[in-house]
Amino acid sequence: MDASKEHGRTLDRLSTSATTDDAVSTARENVRNAEQTHGRKHVETERAKIKLAQCLQAHGDFDEALSLSRTVLSKAQDTFGPRDPETFSAMHHLTVLLAEQRRTAEYETTTRTLIKDGADALGDDHPIVIKATAALGLMLRRQSRLEEAEQFMRDVFEKSENAYGSNDERTLESIDELARTLLLRGKMEDSEPAVEEAELMMEEALDASERLLGVDNTETNWRRAELASTRLFMGKTDEAKELMEGALKRYRGSLGEYHPDTIWAEAFLATTDSEIRDVVNKSAKALQDGLPRVNVLITSLIDNFTDQGRFKEAEMLARAMLETSLRAHGDDHADTIDKREKLATLHQRMGDLDGSSRQRRMALQSRQRVFGHTHTGTIEAVDLFANVLKDQGKWEAAEAVCWDFFAVYPTPDQPNHFALALMTTHATILKHLQKYELAEKIMSEVLRHRRSMNGSHHNLAVWAVAWLGSLYLEQGAFSQAEPLVRETYESKKRVLGDEHAGTLIEGRRLVEIMSRRTITNEDVAFVSDLYEKVVRIFGKQHEESILFGQQLAVLLNKQGKFDEAEVLIATIVERRRSVSGDHNLATLWVIACQLGMLQEHRKYDEAEPIAEGLLAATRKIAGENHLTSIRAQNTLAIVKLHQKALDDAEALARDSLERTLRAYGKGARETTESASTLATALAAQGKFDEAETLLSTSYRMSKRRRGGEDEDTVELMENLVHILKKAGKHDEAMKWARKLYEACQQTLGDDHRVTLRAREEVECLRDEKKVGGEADIMVQQVGDVTARVFGNDQSNAAQVVKLLVPPPVLARTVAAGEILNEAKEDSKGECPDLMGIEKLHVDLALSDSKS
Repeated sequence: MDASKEHGRTLDRLSTSATTDDAVSTARENVRNAEQTHGRKHVETERAKIKLAQCLQAHGDFDEALSLSRTVLSKAQDTFGPRDPETFSAMHHLTVLLAEQRRTAEYETTTRTLIKDGADALGDDHPIVIKATAALGLMLRRQSRLEEAEQFMRDVFEKSENAYGSNDERTLESIDELARTLLLRGKMEDSEPAVEEAELMMEEALDASERLLGVDNTETNWRRAELASTRLFMGKTDEAKELMEGALKRYRGSLGEYHPDTIWAEAFLATTDSEIRDVVNKSAKALQDGLPRVNVLITSLIDNFTDQGRFKEAEMLARAMLETSLRAHGDDHADTIDKREKLATLHQRMGDLDGSSRQRRMALQSRQRVFGHTHTGTIEAVDLFANVLKDQGKWEAAEAVCWDFFAVYPTPDQPNHFALALMTTHATILKHLQKYELAEKIMSEVLRHRRSMNGSHHNLAVWAVAWLGSLYLEQGAFSQAEPLVRETYESKKRVLGDEHAGTLIEGRRLVEIMSRRTITNEDVAFVSDLYEKVVRIFGKQHEESILFGQQLAVLLNKQGKFDEAEVLIATIVERRRSVSGDHNLATLWVIACQLGMLQEHRKYDEAEPIAEGLLAATRKIAGENHLTSIRAQNTLAIVKLHQKALDDAEALARDSLERTLRAYGKGARETTESASTLATALAAQGKFDEAETLLSTSYRMSKRRRGGEDEDTVELMENLVHILKKAGKHDEAMKWARKLYEACQQTLGDDHRVTLRAREEVECLRDEKKVGGEADIMVQQVGDVTARVFGNDQSNAAQVVKLLVPPPVLARTVAAGEILNEAKEDSKGECPDLMGIEKLHVDLALSDSKS
């Protein structure tokens, strides 16, 4: 039996079943009679008013119910005093209404006050204090604040044992709730010890229930069914089936064939289509007959059918629930709204986003009319509606829904759980729309409040830290992302242990960021230790082991340990092939990493066949426009470039750029990568103007979309400086080099390798400007002497004169040296001025060495 069913049982016990107009009229008459008989301030009159408030709540008259309950509490405080049991009883009834109306912030504050003051006045073991502690634990559990919920439930168990003894139904109920909390925590946190403790507590509760209440008692049978459900989750199928068969036999005997609990047990055991159809038909009849707790039963069945992929049966029951509520209560009743939201959730799980969006919109409008715009249930409905719009790809519409809400409800100093959830959704939408500054501002507020409300180590606070880290990652702000991702990793290590899967996976995210900066020996040791743990825990062939191994190879390569990196990446390639096969994108991605290393190590002959094979494979598997294909083509272009196949390199790079522009648009990271490759190919052929224009345009687009300090933007600047230098545009190169250096300082820090390289570029350009004039004079002398030797019409002389058109100094020196060698061969060493030419070449080379 799942938690939703048990929660329904709890609400059934708390709520009155009086929902008709006659029931409300009777309750009002009872209040008038009590006032006439006992007076307005008598305890019986106050109790009659509490019952009236419960009737109003069940009838859907929420504002009147809450107003009456507040009045009862205020009068109790005046009449009996703040420390009287009747006052605490009135406060407890108020908290029940607040909980049912989802006024979560006020509920939590009031209940904590009740627990603290009640314990001081009445003692820790007073029934009102125990009830309030249990109710707050339930609320925390519904909010997924499971650590706090578990502590409250343990307190309830200990207080119940002290107050009522071990052989009391209330103590058994406290064991039930603690077990359910442990089970939920075990499921959500993948904690096997929590699930095992839950099973032990359920066994204890069932044994005690059989002893105290009897084997055939309904409560005993509920516990039997709940233990069966838990064992099924643990994979103990035979034990679970045996327990549920016993429960079903007793349900049929004591409750009858059509009772919701009997039907639920049948659903648990149903395996064939005919058995499931029988369950659905019985459920529809039970709903029509209005049997007790039938809504809880059908909600549980809908969840079970959905999990099994039986969407047709699940939707039929969900629609039947909604239509029944519409007939009984109308569109704006709380029960109808709840049923509509359940149908919306089902449609979302089925993938029917349009259907879900329609139901979410109607539910939100009803909540706004009934509860108002700032009610917690309304806030949650806004969040759910925005999320389904987001899932439909209607990002702008989702953003508008969030802004519309916050225009009515400015963020308070202490927002509640639902407001923080909506703020998170809003930030996620803004992040997708690349409105990074707003997204960061909102999520930073969420993190501040999470830490204040739940503590820095709470899973919601840790998640908010991780979210901000991913935002900085997306923007390429790795220096900002790393401390946040490291904090997330340390939190998970502290809570889950350093060898838990969740901790190791978070560690991989940290390694990914570390690979973007200068790598130290401590970094490599840290990653090597993580890799060893991952391989030991998951095995060599596991996905995480392969991904970690690839990242470690990248780090070793960045640290300059090229041989180790090549050996490891080759090993990872073979593991990936054995797991995923040759014709899998994951395999090709690792091969691309290996290819990048070979290219970086200038092993172009080895790289060329791998690059050609990778390009052919990715085009076949993913298509020509897939990112993996485009990157493989860019890599092949670079290999061709270094093999002096310049036309081939340009053709490949130009085609890649056209494809990325069509697929991703201007300014995208993928487009930036292709533009850089083409610019390099163009510059190698002396097409400096086109290369410069291409890089300048790409830089402006990248800066506009991601900022001037983004890694790709910085790389574009670095490439532009190189091309301007090759083109002999010294002043332009100096301007961009200074801009590059400043951006690197802000983004990467003074000691990063790219920053140091940028600083060296600025110094080199400054020195080159000083010696440039002297070098030009020397080149002129070379030209004069060569012209005297060969004559102005000679091809060698013409080539030397061309060198006076200013490419960079070093290139001129090398070219002059090549011509000198040709002159030596032509004259066979007999030219009288040959020694003068050679001396000038040496002088020119020495001049270059200064820059």
